[in-house]
Amino acid sequence: MNISATAKTEGTVLVVDDANIMRATCQRALERSGYQVLAAESGEEALKLLQEKPAEVAVLDIRMPGMSGIDLLKEIKTRWPATEVVMMTAYADTAVAEESLHLGATAFLIKPFEHITILLDTVKKCMSRIRIRQGEIAEDGPLFEDILRQSGLVTEEQFVQARAIAEKGGFTLRQALTVIKVLAPKDIDWAIANSLDVPYVRLTDKMLDPDLIRGFPASLAHAYTCLPLFRSENELHVVIANPFHPQATAAIEKEMQVQAVLSKGSESEIRQFITRYYGPAPEQSLSQLLSNLQDDKTPDREKLLLELLRRTRLEKLGAVQVRPLGPDQWEFQISGRLKTPAEK
Repeated sequence: MNISATAKTEGTVLVVDDANIMRATCQRALERSGYQVLAAESGEEALKLLQEKPAEVAVLDIRMPGMSGIDLLKEIKTRWPATEVVMMTAYADTAVAEESLHLGATAFLIKPFEHITILLDTVKKCMSRIRIRQGEIAEDGPLFEDILRQSGLVTEEQFVQARAIAEKGGFTLRQALTVIKVLAPKDIDWAIANSLDVPYVRLTDKMLDPDLIRGFPASLAHAYTCLPLFRSENELHVVIANPFHPQATAAIEKEMQVQAVLSKGSESEIRQFITRYYGPAPEQSLSQLLSNLQDDKTPDREKLLLELLRRTRLEKLGAVQVRPLGPDQWEFQISGRLKTPAEK
């Protein structure tokens, strides 16, 4: 058993392999990349380590004496369902690969690796999914920028322009990129989904099961712009406009009592089908709208503000400040008083 850490901690990774050389190789490479590493030579030892310190990502060998990697995967997913699990084996067994992925593994790697970066890239993607799912990555942070840079959708010149706009206007980098019309929000979501190996689904009528949709709460569909695609024994596959919404997965799993597997889809396509099956979204009460608008972490605050202005009356206009940010773009600050109708 070995627990080690570096000064810079990118997260905790558990490595389980009965082969000493392979375990040590993975451990050294991950430590050099800034991760804290828990290393175990058996499934039983790994569970003891996880009880003391849960890991965000677990890298498991499949064939080990005693508890197999598949059995360890089942145990981890039962006790620590948020942990991302990467399976590795020296045997290219398609059936075992499909079984491990069905049980909740994120990836299946064949060892020895052609290059250790295969493991490092896989772990990095796992960590990124966790951080985004937990809402811990700002839309102006280095990971967000790296993903867009790797996508090739944004030039360095556009990054410089967007950062300047963000700094002047108090925007996130994502908002600034949409302000200067470099990318639409759906293009940004697609780039993130593609980078993190999240499937992108184009919806058609044949893909949707009316019986499954009838059993899916309309409130979830409207709240997160999502629809169920198909259900297996332990999983519900869902197409969703934003697969990185911090509350979506938890809400779906709590309501449906099954593990949610999210795929990215076009917001307009999903909304079209939601309206067809469930009708238009119920209108939020003004008190709910105001409460959500005050929450800085609420997605689509711009839409909430437009909805509030649509449903209220301007009773008094105070100070107005407007200044240019760039071509066809303006920053404004308005103070005033709105009259909201009495709620029924």
